[in-house]
Amino acid sequence: MPGACSITRGTCGGHWKTRACRWPRAASCSSPSTNNTGTQSARWKWIKRTYSGLPRVLRVPFAVAVSAPGEAKSILRSLLTLKVGDYARSWTSYGRNNRGMSRWHDIVDWVGGYPYEVAHPEEIFDFYRARGFTLTKLKCGGVGLGCNEFVFEKRASS
Repeated sequence: MPGACSITRGTCGGHWKTRACRWPRAASCSSPSTNNTGTQSARWKWIKRTYSGLPRVLRVPFAVAVSAPGEAKSILRSLLTLKVGDYARSWTSYGRNNRGMSRWHDIVDWVGGYPYEVAHPEEIFDFYRARGFTLTKLKCGGVGLGCNEFVFEKRASS
């Protein structure tokens, strides 16, 4: 019977290569990985590295500056569709449906989440297959910078 091990961390995509070889001979594991979107991923890596290197006093203004364009689009959309209440609720009720944290803390978690590692789905698949794992479940596609999710299983050697 496979032994269970979870390699999921609080942030998506953290260091899947460094965790892969520490399991018992029989294991099932889940591995989230932030989708590699090329230049967009490179930009976010720069943002996250910059945030992490800033003095604490500059981190809040930096997070505000990074999130401002997206927030401006959301506000404009809510005004144009006459759904300003939806935008307000996206701040006041955010924690109920989003990992239990406030929207602001989620922004800081995303902007400041460093180290930041991305991978193409085939990189994850090839890496684990080379170590004797079989992919048993996959959730990919339409995630942008979000997470692809993988479940691998390794059978015990006879």
